[in-house]
Amino acid sequence: MRAGVRGGWGGEGEVRVVVGMAVRVVVRVDVVVRVDVVVRVGTVVQVVEGA
Repeated sequence: MRAGVRGGWGGEGEVRVVVGMAVRVVVRVDVVVRVDVVVRVGTVVQVVEGA
């Protein structure tokens, strides 16, 4: 156990909360990027089929 990570922090619990928040943000960005790619690919396919 590390007591007081970076001085004024509340220890391990706060570190986990911060890491959890960062992971959630990364996951959300990843989902948005995947959806965007799927939409773009779908649009290209429609254009190609319609041409």
